[in-house]
Amino acid sequence: MLVIEPTTFLLTATILAIASSFSALASRRVALTVALIAEVIPLLLCAAASDGVIMRVLVLDSLTRYIALVVFTVAILTTVLTYVHLTEFEHTSVVLGLIPVSTLGMLLMAMSVDLIALLVGWELMSLPCYALLSIYPARKRAVEAAVKYFVLDVAETAIFVTSLALFYGLSGGASKFEEIARSITASPYSVLAFVLLITAFSIKLCVIPFHMWLPDVADGANPAVSALLIAAAKAAAYAALVRILWVMLAPLAQTVFIVLACLAVITMTLGNIMALDSRNIFRLIAYSSIAHSGYIICGLAVLRLNALTAALFHILTVAVSDVLAFASLAALIDSGVARELDKLSGFGRASPLVGVSLSLSLLSLLGFPILAAFWSKFMLFLGVVERSRELAVVFAVNCGISVGYYIRAFKAVWWGAPPSVRDVSARYAPSLAMCMVVLLLVSVTPFVFVPLAQAAAISVALA
Repeated sequence: MLVIEPTTFLLTATILAIASSFSALASRRVALTVALIAEVIPLLLCAAASDGVIMRVLVLDSLTRYIALVVFTVAILTTVLTYVHLTEFEHTSVVLGLIPVSTLGMLLMAMSVDLIALLVGWELMSLPCYALLSIYPARKRAVEAAVKYFVLDVAETAIFVTSLALFYGLSGGASKFEEIARSITASPYSVLAFVLLITAFSIKLCVIPFHMWLPDVADGANPAVSALLIAAAKAAAYAALVRILWVMLAPLAQTVFIVLACLAVITMTLGNIMALDSRNIFRLIAYSSIAHSGYIICGLAVLRLNALTAALFHILTVAVSDVLAFASLAALIDSGVARELDKLSGFGRASPLVGVSLSLSLLSLLGFPILAAFWSKFMLFLGVVERSRELAVVFAVNCGISVGYYIRAFKAVWWGAPPSVRDVSARYAPSLAMCMVVLLLVSVTPFVFVPLAQAAAISVALA
């Protein structure tokens, strides 16, 4: 069996991402080909690479492989979606060329065991996103979304660097997670550094009250880029947060539980309430994603192996569901249908393929039995109840609340007189088919992906 050294894997991924950035100057087809190569090859190499440490600050282990599976799968799907959605746009090659660069930053975040290395990956992921968000035919809405993302991202970076400086000083000049863990105690300054760090991650993960940028991005930017940020970028941030919670912040375990449990309750409750009040399908999906951030943080807060496994699996199931949702919304835009739910009436009957794909994603996010997110939500409940029955009850109640807006959106797709729309089914068929196949694969084979999530959780717990 071919075994790849971790350094070889990372070097190859970096070279391919650089090549993809230069392909932005080429034709759309060339840019698409190079971008897919830059995403598929690292995904395959990561599976074949051996465990190891790179320069003492990056690690390749089961968690890296699992998050790489999520991130590169999402990147492949969003690359194809971008090519389909921006068919007649003159800057499509630029968008295609930048997706692998941002994805490389996500990979570095997932591999980081050092705060400075994490900051490098954080910025490498974010910088291309400014351009990705603003380059879109609907220029005004896209630029507005990009500016809001930029402002909050700058604040997030400033807060993260402040936290890094505090940890660096408290640990006597250390930036590696393990070295910081050996140095910090439950002192006021350590708690302050932890709160600042969680605040920075909360902005990236759209945790309330730092969620403001996501609905505007979902409603104004390229749906493929929105999917990349909501699914892949958040997955990478979760991976970094998992390493920090289990390795670096072990001495503050009780404080971690209290803070994260409070954030989880607020995020999933208010996220669901705002989704219930939303009349725009794009913003509804965005608020749904915010609520799911709360569900995942429930699993991270309790610091239990089973809950961590469930949270990692939920990251995958929500990612593939969200990508399918935004692929369907991209087709909806090109069909000429308004974004308001009351104007979607019967859209599914006018465009059955798009209607089926959107319905499938909504039902999965709802947690409809046998679909992907059903398994992960069930596992999350069982994992959370091991540590806190109260938190598990809030989790279950919020899952019940979410039924209201998912069913309302589902009803809007199929009930009512079908509107007059442009038929884009043939054009979007490859992208929607790929997304649906991935979602159904995860749905019917949880016994394949749950062990991968469990191995990822164990690799962190035993670090």
